[in-house]
Amino acid sequence: MSSLPPPSAGPPGSLPPRPELPEGVARPEPLPPPPAGDNLSWARRVPLWTPIAVAFAAFVLASIAYAVIVGVAGLSADEADEVPGPLLGATFVQDALLIGGAVIVVQLAVKTGVAAALGLRRTRLWPAVGWAAAVLGVFWIVSLVIIAIFGEPPKQDITEEIKSEDGALALVGYVAITCLMAPLAEELFFRGFLFPVLRSRFGVAWGVLVTGALFSVVHAVGSPPETLIVLFVLGAGLCLLYLRTGSLLPCIGLHAFNNAIAFASTKEMAWPVWVLTVGGSVVVAVSIGLAFVRSRPHPATA
Repeated sequence: MSSLPPPSAGPPGSLPPRPELPEGVARPEPLPPPPAGDNLSWARRVPLWTPIAVAFAAFVLASIAYAVIVGVAGLSADEADEVPGPLLGATFVQDALLIGGAVIVVQLAVKTGVAAALGLRRTRLWPAVGWAAAVLGVFWIVSLVIIAIFGEPPKQDITEEIKSEDGALALVGYVAITCLMAPLAEELFFRGFLFPVLRSRFGVAWGVLVTGALFSVVHAVGSPPETLIVLFVLGAGLCLLYLRTGSLLPCIGLHAFNNAIAFASTKEMAWPVWVLTVGGSVVVAVSIGLAFVRSRPHPATA
């Protein structure tokens, strides 16, 4: 006795059609694909100790650079503390080594597509702006809560140095280091390099927490304890911003925006100069990152 197939059945070998949902129940949208180049296979090939070794080497070599600059300039220890040159030079060396170390390690892991592997990829502008604003808002709220609990914390050492500095050349150097070099170096190292390595081993949650904690710890010298709490929030928030946008460019822009606001406020700039400093820092920092973005994202695989 033969039987007819049910009306909904398709030809032999075909997949059954999607069943109808009850009235009023919406079918969930499929998850979006991961961002182009967001492949952690390279991070799994990088030994876990490598980012710490890069950071330690950068610190040691920057300390040597500081001593060399002081020696060449013929400065005593007290005199070196009074002039900005040695600190600016050593900080530049350290940031350059953080970038160079991350690039070299990732280059060995992926062979091609280093920029994409480090997170230098295009992303949609307005969603990135929205998520960056959300992270910045949380950071400011936490800062206000910390102030309400502990009172106004002492200023960081570098903030005091910037405030007391009046030399035009030195101020240009501070702008270059704090508003351009630091956002690029710290985002490439912490969010582009360290975070994927931790995330590939321990998952997203631990990757965010540990990266935020280490980001805070490296700023411990010259910072009050209360400041380290808000820096942890900022470091973790920048990891989440990277996850939501799939790109390091919003992180670089937000980092430059925050540092430039702090710099302009410390120097009590007139509002036109304030706007120019903040806006210019964001545009230049993001433009430098964009210069390494391919027109078509390259998959970060070996």
